[in-house]
Amino acid sequence: MAFAEQRRRADLAGGASVDSAGRAAALEVAMARRVSKAAVDYQLAFAEPLVADFPHLSAAFLDGRVSQAAAKHIVKACETLDSDQRRAIDQELTALAVGLTPGKTRKAADRLVASTDPDSAAKRARAARACRRSGRSSTATAPAA
Repeated sequence: MAFAEQRRRADLAGGASVDSAGRAAALEVAMARRVSKAAVDYQLAFAEPLVADFPHLSAAFLDGRVSQAAAKHIVKACETLDSDQRRAIDQELTALAVGLTPGKTRKAADRLVASTDPDSAAKRARAARACRRSGRSSTATAPAA
């Protein structure tokens, strides 16, 4: 993620447009790691909200106390929440993830998100319909409408 942001800043300083700045970063990472650009895009879509909105979860994930699967379930469950709401429940979600399996973490995160934002299920359904109509897959980058 730091590389992508650094690349974006360098592109902007070099005169690239705001829309095109940093676009090559994911491709460069994909080539270096010998994976597809789509795989890198998916990983960045998970990492960006994890680092930005879940400081406790991010630390527990990096320490190995929370699995990647559990962290992904939490990020996915919280995609309908705004940044402040995510930060407000971060510590509680992290405590759940440390003590539960990834599957149970997903269910617990869904319940906590629903209690935090009662409209979250409707927002998730709207986002899923939009994804199906547009033909793109749902990732952690869905709008927090």
